[in-house]
Amino acid sequence: MHVVITFMISVAIMAAVVLTVGDSLIETFGDVTTGWVDQQGRIEEQADTRVTSPFGLEVTASSTVQVTLTNDGSESLGMFDDWDLIFEVQESPGIDVVYLTYSSTTPPAAGAWAVQGIYLNVASSTAEIVEPGVFNPGEEMVIVANPSPSVVTNTYDRVTLVTPSGIVTKVIVRILPPILYVIDATDGLVYRYEMDGTFLGAESLDAANANAMGITASSSLFWTADLIDDQTYKYTSDFSLSATATLDAFNSDTSGITTDGTSIRVVDASDPKAFKYDMDGVYLSKFSLAAQNKDAVGVATDGTYIWVADASDALLYKYDLTGTSISELSLTAANTDPTGVTTDGRNIWVVDVVDAAVYKYDMDRAYVNSFSLTAANADPQGIANTPQ
Repeated sequence: MHVVITFMISVAIMAAVVLTVGDSLIETFGDVTTGWVDQQGRIEEQADTRVTSPFGLEVTASSTVQVTLTNDGSESLGMFDDWDLIFEVQESPGIDVVYLTYSSTTPPAAGAWAVQGIYLNVASSTAEIVEPGVFNPGEEMVIVANPSPSVVTNTYDRVTLVTPSGIVTKVIVRILPPILYVIDATDGLVYRYEMDGTFLGAESLDAANANAMGITASSSLFWTADLIDDQTYKYTSDFSLSATATLDAFNSDTSGITTDGTSIRVVDASDPKAFKYDMDGVYLSKFSLAAQNKDAVGVATDGTYIWVADASDALLYKYDLTGTSISELSLTAANTDPTGVTTDGRNIWVVDVVDAAVYKYDMDRAYVNSFSLTAANADPQGIANTPQ
């Protein structure tokens, strides 16, 4: 009898062991299967993800660098805070490798990057239609990087972007010297200068844009505002006319225009206000300028602050984006007849119509230097720095 009992106990133990091992094997098999499915999903996602960029990109030296990406895959992309961006900045005597953190606002602070916008077509500023904020197949996305240390003129840098699925996109960036564009109201030309005042050449505006007051630039596009027909004119990088838009009825005495790449601001000489439009020229809002700033003749923004030049008191007024007045900058003694202002986030330039010169200031409002315009550029009515 004890043999039977021993046999039954042995069988029970063996069954328990088999069942336990079986459960473990089943659990392990389930884990392996789940892992395989996840891995297969990642592989498929990677296969369907394709982000392309220019083979070679030329940008001008500035505090920020813009890169246009194209979604050539079939996956919609988002979760930009999970993307990685590495900027290799060529310095002397070596290379600084900088990891930039994602910022949800533009322009990004030093050491950060941001998505400036997603478009159906960047060249024409045609905005995305479906799923705003999602980088869908066929769309183009402009990112803005603000590396620290900043880029250096006449160098080659590299931007490496990695999506959450592990897709890597690399862009070689050539840093060119920045250019200033000064518009002339008399001859309808836009004059190009290096930062030291070296004259580079001139471009013609459209014949209908014969009374341009102010010029601004972003993403290889230019905008002017016309005093007589109350239109904004958009130009491509070679100053071919791309589109026009009608200004708000109260914005009928335009005297300056600026953009941060996401909206356009136009100031008015008669109605002391800053009018805000979207990138297609659709009116959005406005704010009143300070009581003393009643003769606005130029406007500039770095995406965080707005500067408005005043012809009556030769001051440069600083506002936040909501229109709150922050401070005033007294222009240098010779710069008493300003007609335009621009900034790259590191310096401010003010053009003067009487002495036909450009005056440079740092962001602490200290005068740096100046240069005279070429003789033909005798009626300067606006200034812009190289589009970024």
